[in-house]
Amino acid sequence: RKRRTMALLLLFAFVACTLAQELQCDFRMRSTSMTSGYVNGKIVYSWSNKFFLNTYTTSGSKELYQFNSNNGYTNFQTQFEYSFSNTCPCAISALSAAQPVLYPSSTYLTSSGGKFVPTNSASMLTSVTFDGNFPVQAVFKNGKTFDYSNCKAYTLVEADKTAPTSCSCGKPIDIVLVLDRSSSIDKNEFVLEKQFVQNLAKAFNYGPLAVNLGITNFHSLTWDGPVTLTQGNNAESVSAGASALQCQNDGTQCILYGSVSSKACCGMGTSVSAGIVNGAEMLATANGNGVRASAAKVLIVLTDGYHNRVLNKDSKGNLVRTSSGKVQGLTYSVGGKTCNEDKSQTACAAGLLADLKWAVDYAVSKVPSVVVFGIGVGTTWDAGQLLTIANGNKDNVFGTTDWDQLPSIVDDLVLQTCQQSPENAGCRGCCGFCSCSGCIQPDGCDASTNICDTVQVAGTCCSSVPKTVTGCDEADKCKTYACDKTLNDGKGGCTSTVKPITPNTTCAGYTCDPLTGKAVYTDLCPPKCFVDSDCDDGNFCTTDKCVIPGDAHSAYCQNSPRDCTEADKCFTYTCKPDSGCEATAKPVTPNTECASYKCNPNTGLVEYTDLCPAIAVCNVTADCDDKNPCTVDVCVNPRDPENARCEYSDNDCSRDDWCYLYSCVPSLGGCVSEPRPFAKNTTCAGYVCSSTNKNITYIDLCPPQPPCINDTGCNDLNACTIDTCIINTTNPLNNYCNWTDISDTCDDGDACTIDYCNVTTGCEVKPLEWERICNDNDACTIDSCDPLSQNATFPCAYEDVVCNDTDICHHSICSPQEGCLILDIVCPTSDNCTVSGCNSTPGEGCYINKAGVCGVPVPIIAGIAAGVIAGIVVAAVAGAFIVGGGSAYAFTQGAGAGLGATVSNSPIYAEAGEKGYNPLHRV
Repeated sequence: RKRRTMALLLLFAFVACTLAQELQCDFRMRSTSMTSGYVNGKIVYSWSNKFFLNTYTTSGSKELYQFNSNNGYTNFQTQFEYSFSNTCPCAISALSAAQPVLYPSSTYLTSSGGKFVPTNSASMLTSVTFDGNFPVQAVFKNGKTFDYSNCKAYTLVEADKTAPTSCSCGKPIDIVLVLDRSSSIDKNEFVLEKQFVQNLAKAFNYGPLAVNLGITNFHSLTWDGPVTLTQGNNAESVSAGASALQCQNDGTQCILYGSVSSKACCGMGTSVSAGIVNGAEMLATANGNGVRASAAKVLIVLTDGYHNRVLNKDSKGNLVRTSSGKVQGLTYSVGGKTCNEDKSQTACAAGLLADLKWAVDYAVSKVPSVVVFGIGVGTTWDAGQLLTIANGNKDNVFGTTDWDQLPSIVDDLVLQTCQQSPENAGCRGCCGFCSCSGCIQPDGCDASTNICDTVQVAGTCCSSVPKTVTGCDEADKCKTYACDKTLNDGKGGCTSTVKPITPNTTCAGYTCDPLTGKAVYTDLCPPKCFVDSDCDDGNFCTTDKCVIPGDAHSAYCQNSPRDCTEADKCFTYTCKPDSGCEATAKPVTPNTECASYKCNPNTGLVEYTDLCPAIAVCNVTADCDDKNPCTVDVCVNPRDPENARCEYSDNDCSRDDWCYLYSCVPSLGGCVSEPRPFAKNTTCAGYVCSSTNKNITYIDLCPPQPPCINDTGCNDLNACTIDTCIINTTNPLNNYCNWTDISDTCDDGDACTIDYCNVTTGCEVKPLEWERICNDNDACTIDSCDPLSQNATFPCAYEDVVCNDTDICHHSICSPQEGCLILDIVCPTSDNCTVSGCNSTPGEGCYINKAGVCGVPVPIIAGIAAGVIAGIVVAAVAGAFIVGGGSAYAFTQGAGAGLGATVSNSPIYAEAGEKGYNPLHRV
């Protein structure tokens, strides 16, 4: 029973795995270009049969993906994508990806964070999730996401994986065929070349939104036709052009020069670079429908030979063109030998490849998106040259040594060419579903997760439409309220914006009333008055008036002196600022028994009435004195009893100065004056009374002042600047100060000084501490500062110390630590000779005691120059000192008995444990 149960479990597992590898599901597809939209369809999938088929329900369009024997996980060869429907022709292109794994038990998937991701980057998938053995959601690298449902095991129908026939490439591509017409192609081979062109021409659909094709030719020269890119936008023109290709008998299509073999189709050498340049120029300059910014650009270069003619250029590297405006190839020589189609000429290879590379770079500069295919046929073409022609892309290189195999290249070439333009031209800018027949409306739109809008179908798109959101409004009517769908991670939220109001000006301010939302105006420059009462200055002796010239903002107060005079001239009238006008009765002579006095209100004169007419009223003026200093007393007709009378007139106190008010006050003894009242001065407003003009003059006490009127006004207390007042003769208020930095003028040209500008004192110079900077701690150099040095930070100069020898028996050396040292010459000795000394007489030097017997004759030693002896001996002593006693002996053996004795007997040398004294050292 246990074995039966285990067998059943294994059977179920096998069946489940097998079912998962061949399945059928409904799907809902979304893509990054189809915003918020989705389309429905079905998938038929088989891992073992290496295909899957997507069928879209509404459009009826289908996408069939066929993979090779390793499901695309080793290479992409013989893999195809077919797009087709009942309403559009079948389109085919190469498939450069591996089959997506849609079952969980595959080694090509690994679990990661609750989902499965591919273990091989070639997969079409980004990730996939499963429910049991069936997929739930698959995210593809092309931006499409498929949500699967109703998945079930599926029995494969042969029609599901069968590709349509007669599929062609109909994508927007501009193609120029660049054909080799050199003399190495015979007439039989040309028939196959022409057949290749005709077969290739039939593999494309043509039109404004499909393929356009033109032909150009090359040998040493280049020419266009028989169909240009401008003409090649329909199948009839392209087919006619391919059929019109001819050989020698057609001088228009085949240009011959010189002696050409009768077997050759055309003539002259092979300049592939000239063909590439001419093809690129056709792509770049075609007019009408020939050049399309959105179309892919492709050059297909076919050659049977070895490129051996380089582009004709002038000395500046510019292309030299023929009278027809075309480029041409010239023979190329290296080391005096002309390069031909012999590939064994290795010296030619680098230059020829460089010429091809230049042509390809030129093509890319003219048409930046161009893709170049290199096709070689026959036995002469070179793989390295083809790879250069294809701009280094080995996938774009095709080659065969058999001319009969040339037509078989067409299928692979078409697939590679069609792959250069993966976009459906009818879907350019499409925000709906891109089917093979063009852009169509999605099956539905996902509900918006944003509170600010709703999603609905509009045309071929799912568009977000704003919806009214009432919950955003608040009480402040000075703001507008809206719903911003970018807030809260795309979920939307309320925003408020302050309503625009009129900007404030100098004299006008605007605010918003939050209760009404209306602008409130505030006068920032109110008039000084509106009515006369606004001008009340508190002085009862002035008449206050609001003067409005026309512009209310120009209104001003006018406070004029008050005239208190009334009609009754028997009174004098005055004004007190705190109480106003006052009338004071003019004094009248008191009546007597015979005289009555009264004032005439019309004249202000005191009139006398004689109550005793027989007696003259007055005999002299003094008789009329009324004791009032404010009247002028006169006796009229003195001593005339009948007509004598006293007359009184006001004392005229008036003066010529209008700025004073004059009156007569009896209690003050007569005429008095007081200043005429007018407005009081403020900080910036002064008022002056003019006696001449008899008015009150206003003076502006705060007039605008120019920034400066001379250079003194620009003094910035900085000695390192020149202070200048720039005068504006038109308007002094526009004067301004300019400060010129003169720090750069402090340089005295001496590198041994530090020049700088002191803001208080100006330019200053102080010596550079060159003794410290230039000290190299070498007693053998003289350190100094070079004032002409160009190195401002290290202007040092060094001169070697010269140590002079004192005589022939001494020599000098320089020690970096101690300076010059004078050393004795060490003269040689031996076992049977002793050095008696050194004779400092010129020409003498070391001498040998003539009483001894020496191995070297005395005259020979005497003849050795003292300097040579010194050099030899010092070297010997140094060697002995370094290697020690034993080595000194060995040195003695190598150098000779005389020198060995010298070293061994030197006082520098001492046995172990003893000291030696160096007589060579002198302080």
